Amino acid sequence: MAAINYEALRSLISGHVVNVNYDIDVVLELADRSVKPKSKTHVSIGGQQETVIQRIDIFHQMTIGSITNESIDLIREFADSVQGGEVFVLDVMGSVAVPNNPMAVIASPGYVESRVNGSNLWRISMKVREV
Repeated sequence: MAAINYEALRSLISGHVVNVNYDIDVVLELADRSVKPKSKTHVSIGGQQETVIQRIDIFHQMTIGSITNESIDLIREFADSVQGGEVFVLDVMGSVAVPNNPMAVIASPGYVESRVNGSNLWRISMKVREV
């Protein structure tokens, strides 16, 4: 289980209001963490090497799974609402009721929605960066 807190901005479902924050529990099928440092390496004439790190970006490739036909519109609302670089909160190991390690993240533009083996289940994949 994982928890997401986001501000509804786009593709609102019935009963939701724009600019209001919502919490949802989701099943993460994938939550791979990757680290990408932004750095510059200098090598002296003598061969000594020095690396200066400007920042370290931490990404999470996440796939929300087990999405039913009844809940796909809610997940689309979330995914569409964070496509403009809006910050949202992701707790990979927690839930709405029992937070574990919530972190502020920003989604990379775009996401992939796919059907699971022709069933009535869906999954949505996106990449996010910790802020």
